[in-house]
Amino acid sequence: MHVSVQENGKNQHYRASMEKLAGQALPFISPFKQGRVWCSSFSSHNRIFQMGVLKKLRDSSRASRPKLKTTGSASTNLNLSMRSFEIGLQRRMYLANPTNYQPMHGDNMHDLKRFLDTVGEDPKEVRYWMKHFQCSKDPLSPFCVVMIEEEVFKRPDKLSDLCSSLSFLQRNKMKPVIIHGKRISHGEDISYEHSQKTRRKFISDTMMLVNGLECHGTMARPLFSGNRMLLAEKPHQNRFGMLGELKGVNVDPIIWCLRSDHIPVLYSIGETEEGQLLDLDVLRTTQQISIALQPRKVLMLNAAGGITTSDHRVISQVNMPSDLDQMLPLEGSTEDVKEWLYSISILLDHLPDKSSVVITSADRVLQELFTHRGSGTMFKNTERIIQYDNLDDVDIGKLSHLFARAFNRELKPDYFKEIKGRLETLYLSEGYNAAAIVTKEDGFGVPYMDKFAVTAQNQGQGTAEMLWECVRRDYHTLCWRSRHVNNINPWYFKRSEGSWSNGKWIVFWYGLADPKLSYELVEHALSFPESFSDAPKKWLVEDHE
Repeated sequence: MHVSVQENGKNQHYRASMEKLAGQALPFISPFKQGRVWCSSFSSHNRIFQMGVLKKLRDSSRASRPKLKTTGSASTNLNLSMRSFEIGLQRRMYLANPTNYQPMHGDNMHDLKRFLDTVGEDPKEVRYWMKHFQCSKDPLSPFCVVMIEEEVFKRPDKLSDLCSSLSFLQRNKMKPVIIHGKRISHGEDISYEHSQKTRRKFISDTMMLVNGLECHGTMARPLFSGNRMLLAEKPHQNRFGMLGELKGVNVDPIIWCLRSDHIPVLYSIGETEEGQLLDLDVLRTTQQISIALQPRKVLMLNAAGGITTSDHRVISQVNMPSDLDQMLPLEGSTEDVKEWLYSISILLDHLPDKSSVVITSADRVLQELFTHRGSGTMFKNTERIIQYDNLDDVDIGKLSHLFARAFNRELKPDYFKEIKGRLETLYLSEGYNAAAIVTKEDGFGVPYMDKFAVTAQNQGQGTAEMLWECVRRDYHTLCWRSRHVNNINPWYFKRSEGSWSNGKWIVFWYGLADPKLSYELVEHALSFPESFSDAPKKWLVEDHE
């Protein structure tokens, strides 16, 4: 393909073969100062050669705006027809919210397209997570610390996707801090020559990251070693090697970058009091930097995309500390995995309750952040689930408020009096953020789950899955019903073995040995009166939205 950029009669030609561009993004710096042209392609049968012009080019006047043209068999109608679509989109955005309207430039349009292609979810779900993550009022507080293992740099396509995702976060006021490096085992002997080679590699990777971020329109600053940011010392058992232990973190250079709207990029090389540079383990370095910065998220990117079992399946959720003892004896838990688990457990103990740690893939960052199902392995300190067989020790007011927030309706005043004699088990989180009620009906052998609720603030954080596991562990057969319009029904379908619908209610069940029981089960489930008031409360709907 032949790309030509023309301005004031002067042409600058760039030539690149599609074979070299497959699966990576290649920046092209124009000879004039008004902007930068970048292009990328994707390794598929329909490879598209795309071009974008960054903010300075798009904001320039029509007379000085460079003309873009493509020639060759891969031409993709780059006649700026997308401009009319962009104008129409911005007009709709302005009419929808004139007060908070901000113009959408070329970078944002590319971010939006890739965001929708990657996430592909319900806009309400995406809007919820955007609002959820943008609640920080401290402009110098980073949203996430991103740890990149060295294997990621061997995949230019994933690295390009990562730079695009991080640029999207930066432009939407969710500031990331990047650290990369290599894993180092305890007591590993590192020679001077090997250490020098490692540092050269780190510097090259840092420049690659900064260049990739800037190609996506985001300013980034490399924080090279020697700035007294990572304070290290030599361990006593390895006094003659180049391995170091991190003893302190000076966050001033990082805050300096965040204050100037740059993404800080650093690598795991520490410095002693005498000025000697030592190699540090990237996992332990990320742990200490995260403790110092207190981010909302800690993203650890590896080649596997998470913690995997012996059959290479990614474990989606690990609830700390309850799951730690169960994870360690697993067949796939190598010494490396155990070190991950211990380090993450210590890290979570020093982070705010709302923070979480995720191990995922470099090209799945947006899906992990902005969908309930996520992508990778999420670690979170979760509330303990307590079981009750009566309501004597339960705060009924808090429990009613939990159900009202989860269902957007208030319970009828006599609800708890009606179920008091039928209650078999109440599962309730310590903070009254999740609950499930299971009743035992006279003359019917299948337990009935009358309520299952998780507050909006705890959705997508593993609380629902943990609550369900408690119920599933204690009840080998169960039935329940849900309104036909309930958004959680797809989640129920995946966890049931059968269902029936009459247009208003869907009855679910699992564990039935006799299929004939399902007919009696459906009739029994539909016979219960409704337990909520008919009209949703306005303040509840607004809070949930």
